[in-house]
Amino acid sequence: MGPAGLPILPPSFEPAESYSGKSQLRAPKSLHRRLAERAKREGVSLNALTVTLLEEGLGERTTHGD
Repeated sequence: MGPAGLPILPPSFEPAESYSGKSQLRAPKSLHRRLAERAKREGVSLNALTVTLLEEGLGERTTHGD
């Protein structure tokens, strides 16, 4: 049981082919602005910066050709 008394479900594994690689993210305007400004300073796309930051948060780091 989880902390709220709810059962913890085992992870489900989907083949990589089931994922499109596309996702839509809604964020506060202030966060969007900060991300866009940082991407511009670093000379990368907003998408590339966001993916990199998410990967770093998950403990992964790859190079993207975006």
